Amino acid sequence: MNKAFALDKDNSDAYIVLGILYLVKGQHDKAIAAEEKAIALNPNGADAYCQLAFILLMSGQFENALVYVNKAMRLNPNPPGYYFEVAGYAYSWTEQYEEAIYAFKEAIDREPTIIMAHVGLAGVYIKVGMEKEAREEVAEVYRIDPQFSLSNFPFTDKDPERVKEVIDTLQKAGLE
Repeated sequence: MNKAFALDKDNSDAYIVLGILYLVKGQHDKAIAAEEKAIALNPNGADAYCQLAFILLMSGQFENALVYVNKAMRLNPNPPGYYFEVAGYAYSWTEQYEEAIYAFKEAIDREPTIIMAHVGLAGVYIKVGMEKEAREEVAEVYRIDPQFSLSNFPFTDKDPERVKEVIDTLQKAGLE
């Protein structure tokens, strides 16, 4: 990372990566600041907006996450599945389940093996009482990754109660 900044201290992509690293270390405020710097350096950089949306999501700022992921989609008219995955989680946490289902399905249509969109969709299906559909998504998760396990998943969410709620919901869907 230091080498990237030494070569170009105004490299917005380096700040995107730095934000991800801070998030993995549980330093949410620094992660947000790094993504904001990436956006300041490249105001039309859709990936920075999407990554900021994800970090805001993991920081419990769901409404703000929606604002930034939608901005990312406006800047990139043909976004990758990941953008829709982030939107799906933001809609889910703001209890906009119909929109969440649409976003997760769009992510999967764009990238069929985007495993966390399948996981998110299973969780939303449980929340809306669609248990059969949730189990179908769980089957797809294990088809994509037979070794998938909630116990090995590195949750980066700031709120341990929310992590517990997510795990409980996903276990109801059949994930272990």
